[in-house]
Amino acid sequence: MKAVLTAGPPAYEGHTVARLDGKVVMLKGAIPGETVEAEILSEKKDYSLATTVKILEPSPERVEPPCPHFTACGQSTVCGGCHLQYVSYPMQVGLKEEVLASSLRRIGKLELRLSEPLTGQPWSYRRRGQFKISGGRAGYFVERSNRLVDIDECHLMTPEINGAFINAKNILKSTDAREIHIFRGDKTLALIKGRGAGQDWSHICRLLLDGGFAGVRVEAEGVNSLIFGAERLTLDLDDLKYSVSTGSFFQSNWNLNRALVKLVFESLSPLGGKTVLDLYSGSGNFALPVARLARRVVAVEENRASIRDGKENARFNGIDNCEFVSSGVDGFKIRERFDAAILDPPRAGVSKTGVEKILAGTPSVIVYVSCNPATLARDMGRLRKNYEVESVRLVDFFPQTYHIEALAVLTRRRRS
Repeated sequence: MKAVLTAGPPAYEGHTVARLDGKVVMLKGAIPGETVEAEILSEKKDYSLATTVKILEPSPERVEPPCPHFTACGQSTVCGGCHLQYVSYPMQVGLKEEVLASSLRRIGKLELRLSEPLTGQPWSYRRRGQFKISGGRAGYFVERSNRLVDIDECHLMTPEINGAFINAKNILKSTDAREIHIFRGDKTLALIKGRGAGQDWSHICRLLLDGGFAGVRVEAEGVNSLIFGAERLTLDLDDLKYSVSTGSFFQSNWNLNRALVKLVFESLSPLGGKTVLDLYSGSGNFALPVARLARRVVAVEENRASIRDGKENARFNGIDNCEFVSSGVDGFKIRERFDAAILDPPRAGVSKTGVEKILAGTPSVIVYVSCNPATLARDMGRLRKNYEVESVRLVDFFPQTYHIEALAVLTRRRRS
């Protein structure tokens, strides 16, 4: 069924809210204010799902997507990686801010004006890429499917990642590899995930090393993890050398991450004499810069590879007042009072148990880095009984996609 719809306000996952015969329609591929012809894909109890098939009255903010794997009118992506290439970048930022503010208002009962967004370059920003391999093809899956689209470059990746991908693609497309992760810092590393033990991985990895990779790690079914060449890469972080292995997470938009680290640092200042708790710390992205001025930092992380990298980073940079604790947040026992807390949880946010631990630790300041506006709003609602919200701002780590990250700063209420 097709219908003419007028796109209303933005919603999460790149939709806009339209109405058809009084019923809410979650419309994909339209910009607020546009009139479009849409196909109704499915009917739910309270809403319908639709996708744009023709633009009847375009927005002045509509632009031509530069990527050939993104459909011409922007109603859907072929490769599944981007969602908003048809929207001008300033408009993308504005739409994400609307969604963030709406989540805070609806879920967290917070009416506030967002602070200035933190943004960077809209293209060629990713220093990490994950590519699928199957049937002689390499690239991305079609959105919500297992159908692979063959690509030669991704406009979100740095030129170094794209160059390394082409070299790897030519080597791996006839092998048992099912995906390759490429990482770029001072050198280029790869993580290959394979289907079985029948492949001569040593030969393949030598070809990749000859092709420009400094190190390759293989994880294949029935094969112990294999490492050839370098195991770690290094990135600049607030005048520190931040080293990570292929088993650790690091923010793919590294330039914007460095700006975020400075903002977190400023939000916690002055740090002299303070103790800081960093939950979901990774390899010390926030903890290590903060430790240079704080009296003591406790960094809690459950990923063991990240803990190893964090300890190595502290040692290499001569930081001896940052303690890395291998633990999940719910299982971590807070045995002291902290002056400040940093939270950088996964999409699920902080559990009720985690929030209770934070409240029990009575930090004066909480800096919350979120990758999900809904769970951020929920958690801020839980923290509000003891904390005032000082600021919330969008952090646009992933231009051209609907993903929304945010930075919130909360301060402990004074007891009357």
